Amino acid sequence: MNILSPNKRWKETEKLYKTKKEKNPEILLYKLKQWKGFLSILKKAIKFEKYEKYLEVGGGGYPFSYILKGNDCIVIDPFEEPLYDKFSFKFQKVKIENFRKKEQFDKIFCFNVLDHVDDIERTLSVCSKLCKKQGFFIVALNTYNSRFYQSFFQRFNRFLDKPHPHHFMKSDIISLVTEFHFNIIFFNDDLEKMLPEEAKSLWFETKEKRNIKILIRNYIFPLFKDPFLFFRILVLLPNKISKKPFRPAKLYIFQKN
Repeated sequence: MNILSPNKRWKETEKLYKTKKEKNPEILLYKLKQWKGFLSILKKAIKFEKYEKYLEVGGGGYPFSYILKGNDCIVIDPFEEPLYDKFSFKFQKVKIENFRKKEQFDKIFCFNVLDHVDDIERTLSVCSKLCKKQGFFIVALNTYNSRFYQSFFQRFNRFLDKPHPHHFMKSDIISLVTEFHFNIIFFNDDLEKMLPEEAKSLWFETKEKRNIKILIRNYIFPLFKDPFLFFRILVLLPNKISKKPFRPAKLYIFQKN
């Protein structure tokens, strides 16, 4: 497989993230509404109790833990610290593969992370050890509906999608995770459709206000540095505009056995 070495990939990704994120109240408002909608979806599938311990892997600038009030939360991310510090959780700048903690967690949230890590088996092993028996491992991830697209992106990863060394289908995720003492108890094949309309509309309004800036900064300027970007846009465009995208966000809930 045509994958960049981990060190080179992390260096390139780190450069991207250094300039990618900035505080934006509109994005924060959108993310809070999105996360609240997402939490309501999760509560229909599993119970949330007071004083549970949570671990969020790859929280980024706007972590899900922003809305998990009254609980003991730890957020980890190798690049991005949370952009707003008025929320109550602990943060550690570390890869999940290198994260060490003696205590275990009632719920581990892993949103858009498993396709970024260097070692998927090591990541799942660490998460399994950190999860309490009968605890939950909650995964949201863009996974393919077509083996053709999955194989295509995996094969040409270093040109088309450098930050993502892994490309999965639903069956891949379930097969991998269940090897580490988890059972699948809930699945949804298009998470975006389940989100509240208020969150969706707010996101599009926010993007509309910023689209010129985003177009210039993220697409026009980089074309001079990355000759493969234009090809990447052509390949990914159908996924952005299609009513049936080939890589929708899917929700998986696993329980530790």
